[in-house]
Amino acid sequence: MPFLETPEHGTVGQSTAIANYMGSVGNMTGANPAEFAKGQMCMAEGEDLYAMMMSKKFQRWRTADDKCSDEEVAQYWNEAVPAHLTNLEALCGETGFTASGRTAGEIYLWGILYQMSLMKGDFLTAFPKLAAWFAAVGADAATKKVCEGKSAIGELIEYFVNNPAK
Repeated sequence: MPFLETPEHGTVGQSTAIANYMGSVGNMTGANPAEFAKGQMCMAEGEDLYAMMMSKKFQRWRTADDKCSDEEVAQYWNEAVPAHLTNLEALCGETGFTASGRTAGEIYLWGILYQMSLMKGDFLTAFPKLAAWFAAVGADAATKKVCEGKSAIGELIEYFVNNPAK
């Protein structure tokens, strides 16, 4: 379980609690209750996608006998993921989910989609609004800094190296 140690507020545990804490501290909860709700929907969808990803046992530390089958991988990318992305595409506007496109929930979702893109780079092709939003957040200077390992958190360690998606 991840932890965030803060000098002001102590320890925060769990990914979504950390994201919501950071959103609150960073004033990234949305401009109004509707944007807050959309950001939270993005976060919940990110959690759903992450849970599906973990259930497929893609982690590089797993043995060949402990990984999912080729059929399970195909079902994941061809059926399960597109079903979720279809919902996100419907929720996404022309420039993102909210006016800023950068609520804590949106950033959380972006992080999950980024992990998925490391496994299969073209998985957003059929979802143009979602793909445009994903590209815009990824092109942001702060996002680039984190992805390049140049932020205060240092280098990212990727769980899904060596394309287990086959």
